[in-house]
Amino acid sequence: MWPNRIGRRHETALLDEVLRSDRAELVAVYGRRRVGKTYLVRNHLQPAGTYLEGTGTLDGCAALQRRRFQETLEVPFTDNLALPDLPNWEAALAYLTT
Repeated sequence: MWPNRIGRRHETALLDEVLRSDRAELVAVYGRRRVGKTYLVRNHLQPAGTYLEGTGTLDGCAALQRRRFQETLEVPFTDNLALPDLPNWEAALAYLTT
C-alpha cells in the first residue's frame, strides 16, 4: 500500500470496482485542494492502462472548458497532436465516442 493511500480504503475499493467493470465508466473525484486526489487516481489507474484525466477551469467560459477537454483527449489518444476545434459539447462528446 502506498503511504498516501492510508485512509483511502473506500476510494480504492471504488476504483477497483470501476477497473473490474466490463463497461465504460466515469469517475468524478472532487474535494479540497492538496489532499491527494490526483495522486490517488494516477497511481491506481495508470498501471491498468489508458485512462482520461482532465481538469476544468474555475469560472471558465464554455469555450475554455471545451478547450481543456480537447487538450485532455489529445494526450492519451493522439500522442499530443492537435485535434480540430470542438465547437460545442455535442461535438466534443461525439469525438470522445469515436
